[in-house]
Amino acid sequence: MSQMDKLRSNFVRQFFEETVTAFEIAGSKGHFNWDCMKDAVTLFRLLHREDLVSRVSNFWDEACDQLGSPGQFIGGLGEKEIFERALLKKEYPKDALPDHVKQILHEPHIAFCLDGKYANAIQYAVNDLALEEIAATQAVLGDFSAAEETLKLIRTRDNAEQMLVIIFIVEKYRRNEMEDVARLLDHIKIKGASLWDYVHLAYGFAGYEPWGFYPYADY
Repeated sequence: MSQMDKLRSNFVRQFFEETVTAFEIAGSKGHFNWDCMKDAVTLFRLLHREDLVSRVSNFWDEACDQLGSPGQFIGGLGEKEIFERALLKKEYPKDALPDHVKQILHEPHIAFCLDGKYANAIQYAVNDLALEEIAATQAVLGDFSAAEETLKLIRTRDNAEQMLVIIFIVEKYRRNEMEDVARLLDHIKIKGASLWDYVHLAYGFAGYEPWGFYPYADY
């Protein structure tokens, strides 16, 4: 194993621990997110990290006691549901485009972007959502400077910057730009990373697409 592989492996292992700790801290304050917990459990099962599944099960049961729930951990999130959720998770091989980018190649602003014709892509952007999609596409292509410039054009998408930072972190990790990964992670932690931020990043670091319509907004 190369030095870079060791660095990445240790980084990912530590980040998984931080993800579960973030859930535990939130739970200690009475904040539980069922869907987020389910996605975390699905990932840890895919990775055969039963130690982390066990930790999630502890605050799942605590949430049941405090709030009532859709079911106890074993009954409410059994093997069948984990299996069904796992089927929806897409692997994200190196040097591959995300699945949803390939699905909308016919959209002019995406097609021009993939051809490196950014001015044409922006000309075809009908609104700020389209600009956000251009910036996200530029990021998965590894053109982070262009994505930052496109982000400056967005006026009405309040969460665009946060989403782009998550994409930047995943894509820089895929390119072994670990110093930038650490810097950007510190940035979102200072601003207040959400539980979903942790889970989405954990999927990205594990070699899966972070969310269903990655790199675009999932709504």
